[in-house]
Amino acid sequence: MNKVILIDFSHFMFSSIWAWKKSKINNPTYTALNSIIACLKKVGVNKDDLIILTLDRGKSWRKKVEKEYKAGRVYDEDFQYWFPKFNELLDNLEVSTPFNIVELWGVEADDIIATAVKHFKDYQKVIISADSDLEQLWIYKNVYIFSPKSKRYKIKTKNPFK
Repeated sequence: MNKVILIDFSHFMFSSIWAWKKSKINNPTYTALNSIIACLKKVGVNKDDLIILTLDRGKSWRKKVEKEYKAGRVYDEDFQYWFPKFNELLDNLEVSTPFNIVELWGVEADDIIATAVKHFKDYQKVIISADSDLEQLWIYKNVYIFSPKSKRYKIKTKNPFK
């Protein structure tokens, strides 16, 4: 295995549904998958690379700790319509691609990514996500973050506490 590519699938799912709500032009599952493929092309994938799609499933454990966590987020009937479609897409990806899909009830995609970064400590890790909280993972060796928004790698910042 050359590198581990960790994809925040939840980011692609939610952003494509939001885009569809504004324009009603492209099917969100198509948009999400097309965006992921575009990012993988930019990152560069070898046949030996491990690709992991991570996603949120159920209410986050953080809700139990802090009741106001993401309290302002409401998923209307449009989201409820598209969630099963994304589940179908994930089922199809699981049987037809070498992608590994990791989801755990009550755990968010960024938690799965953080755990994977620790687990694959001896490998190069490329995180594909727009979540700036994941920049905390730069404390580990061989972690690179690719932004689906800018379509480029984020520049690692210096630790201001050193």
